[in-house]
Amino acid sequence: MEKRKLQAVGGASFSLTLPKAWVSRNRIKNGDAVEVRMKKNGSLLVKPEMRDKSPLKLKIAIDGLKDEALRREMICSYLSGVDEIRLVGEPISQKQRSLIRDIAKAFVGFEIIESSSARIVLKNILDASMLSVQDSIGKMFLICISIVEDIIRTVSGNNKVLAADIIERDFEVNKLYHMLTRQFNKLMRDMASEELMGIDITRLNYYVQVAGQLERIADHSVKIARTIKQKSEAYNRSAIAAFAKNADQLLSFLRRAQEMVEKRDKQVAYEILDNNAKIEKSIYNDLKISKRLPATFLILRDSIDRFRGYLMNIAEATIDQVAMETADKDI
Repeated sequence: MEKRKLQAVGGASFSLTLPKAWVSRNRIKNGDAVEVRMKKNGSLLVKPEMRDKSPLKLKIAIDGLKDEALRREMICSYLSGVDEIRLVGEPISQKQRSLIRDIAKAFVGFEIIESSSARIVLKNILDASMLSVQDSIGKMFLICISIVEDIIRTVSGNNKVLAADIIERDFEVNKLYHMLTRQFNKLMRDMASEELMGIDITRLNYYVQVAGQLERIADHSVKIARTIKQKSEAYNRSAIAAFAKNADQLLSFLRRAQEMVEKRDKQVAYEILDNNAKIEKSIYNDLKISKRLPATFLILRDSIDRFRGYLMNIAEATIDQVAMETADKDI
């Protein structure tokens, strides 16, 4: 780091010289414009004016890729923030085409714009400024709340049809989580501005943390749903009642967490954290009989306890975020 002194210019402005090495590296010459952005923490971001505003593209060679590898390559490309994904193969099989279409359904704003025997092109057609981060988090909460409500009904009534519906709804949670992660990565890599997104990177990082915990809550709900779909053992009424009791208690805290995140209310966060030990004790005391039951009930206990942990993580992240925002206001 080096320090440079400001120089008064005309009594109303100040000038600051730029390091020659930086100017040379970015191929800036006399008369060129640079972008100057004022950050909320008081710092200035200076960067070369974007000369090439064409969409960022990424090519994926899919010959020889197994299904899971293809899925991971596509998702990583989407999360990286690129606006165009080109998949090439010689030729692309019908099985690969079907898989690509299924994966692309999880990419918010992306459409297949070209499809030939050797190439499939996906392109982002959605303006990032049209996406509301706060609305996306709110929607994730609503879906997760409905999923947990139905998980209680599924387990209590051995409802295999409802279990299948829960698995379908998890797709929407994953879709929103990936979209938020993509937006965060675009800000981190300076591929989009905070002004365009309508949110600063610190707040977006908080929402991505929350979204990650909600995604895990949905994943464990799916694990429970799949367990119920496959379960063949006879029901143990006391174990089911214990599960429903603890799940219902956590559901009430999940509803409170939605309001906590919306308002960034640290008092609610502390209330949730203060109940952590009591909830954990209740889960293990009420389901201790699971030691004498089939693995199904051990899965239920493990999943509901992880649910508890994810809720506590959201509360802790909220307290951290409030502290950061309070510190920013005090600057």
